[in-house]
Amino acid sequence: MRWGLTGLLGLLAFVFLSCDVLAQNAQQTERTRVGEYELGETYNEMVSPDAQKKMDTVCPQAEAQYAASIPKWLLKDQKYSTGDELRATLAICNAFADFRAGKDGEFKLPKEKLKPGMEAVTVKFHASKIYEVSIVWKLDETSFEVQRSTLTQKYGEPTKTDAVKFQTGIGASWHCEEANWSLKNGDRIMAFDGIVSGHHRVFVDYASKDKPQESGVKMAH
Repeated sequence: MRWGLTGLLGLLAFVFLSCDVLAQNAQQTERTRVGEYELGETYNEMVSPDAQKKMDTVCPQAEAQYAASIPKWLLKDQKYSTGDELRATLAICNAFADFRAGKDGEFKLPKEKLKPGMEAVTVKFHASKIYEVSIVWKLDETSFEVQRSTLTQKYGEPTKTDAVKFQTGIGASWHCEEANWSLKNGDRIMAFDGIVSGHHRVFVDYASKDKPQESGVKMAH
């Protein structure tokens, strides 16, 4: 049985929904929960056997469609714009394959899974465990103060706060605030505002105590 692009994306949406249900059923109260994910959560805990079967069907077909579509994409014709969606599907498939195999990598939540105000959510994994979840918030939907207040209500006052001054070549300057939480389970949270490609954003990074040091990834953007 072959699936069209819409069918492929629909099945992957099912996979993410299945992950959500499985995560909600996990009894890991000491883990730091970020939305539907938990720091330290394993691939097998996140992806149910039924969801895995769906992916085993979806991903090979997506790869076949990708191979057949390459000449069309090279034409850069707008009528083949669905290629971007197919590439997004493949990116998820490849990331989940690496996650399952114990490799280092990351995946981004599909836009339809983002909550209002979120611009992006990136989940990073190592040794088949989630070690970091990074959320980018749109400034017109929230603020650093709102995010800090929300986190303070849940985790208490920040362990450390700071402010970094930025200045442009024409003399304009502003302060970007930062707040850090060191949790009892060893995990860390950092909230900060910053400028990316000329746009002001609020970032919240959740990092597991088991975050690999060799990755060289700093909790900043």
